[in-house]
Amino acid sequence: MEKLGLDNQERKFSSPQEELEYLRGEVAKREEEMEKKGELADTFRIVSEKISEYKKETPGKVLAEEYRLKPNEAEAIVLDLAPEEHDKKIEELI
Repeated sequence: MEKLGLDNQERKFSSPQEELEYLRGEVAKREEEMEKKGELADTFRIVSEKISEYKKETPGKVLAEEYRLKPNEAEAIVLDLAPEEHDKKIEELI
């Protein structure tokens, strides 16, 4: 699987739209590469691979400071979640 190349990225995303444009561009590049090789470009698979790679990146590496969730904001989101019946099982597994 090909890397996204975020190590070389100098600019950080400052909006969700910017982030989506980047990811769409990465998918389009990959589709074009495959078509040049005469391969069938499976868009769903390409998107899945790119997202899997991208989600491994830390927010500090790819997001502008003002676009990142602060720890207290993330905690507030978690605390606001309604309890679910499988929560205890998940806690045991962690």
